[in-house]
Amino acid sequence: MANGIVVAQSPAPDVLVAQAGSVRLEVSSGPDSRPVPDLTGLSIEGAAFRLGKAGLLFGPVTQADDPAVVAGAVISSAPAQGTKVPKDTPVALTVSNGSAPIPVPEVTKTQQVPATEVLRAAGFLVDVAGQLVVTGDPGVGNVFGQNPVAGTPYRPGQVVTIVVGRVPPPRRAATTTTTLATTPTGSSTTTTVKASTPTTKAGG
Repeated sequence: MANGIVVAQSPAPDVLVAQAGSVRLEVSSGPDSRPVPDLTGLSIEGAAFRLGKAGLLFGPVTQADDPAVVAGAVISSAPAQGTKVPKDTPVALTVSNGSAPIPVPEVTKTQQVPATEVLRAAGFLVDVAGQLVVTGDPGVGNVFGQNPVAGTPYRPGQVVTIVVGRVPPPRRAATTTTTLATTPTGSSTTTTVKASTPTTKAGG
């Protein structure tokens, strides 16, 4: 019932009272209201839990770019924090997407270290994948490719993979194993030497 409405009286209607006698009125203070809690910075799940504890309902969610608020966290609510509303009122949330997408820089045909520095300066995380090249190839240490490609709209904090030229690891050198077998023959001992070489050759 709206605020200020008389909901009861004493004495009841049509009861005779003395002149200048008193009549007691009970006036509504309005619907059962409660303040909207502070939801900023909470996850969607955390905001829903806090709204439930306050006797309010989880309302619609709107996404918005905001570099100052981590992705997935609540930026604001409607009604705003502190507003008194009736019980079971839905509260709408605006949730951060994090920073707005920006174009991925071009880093191919550069060395790994400066390429990594460029991407990190733009706010991206960097993952490095290797591509084998022959020893002495001038492409060793160079970035052959990137994913996403340059110019792709991408959110800072996401991972950009660069493909860097790598030389093959050194091959194992061949080894020779010598086995001594001792065979007693009467009062003397005969020693047989057996040599074996792995089938893997140097460089194989």
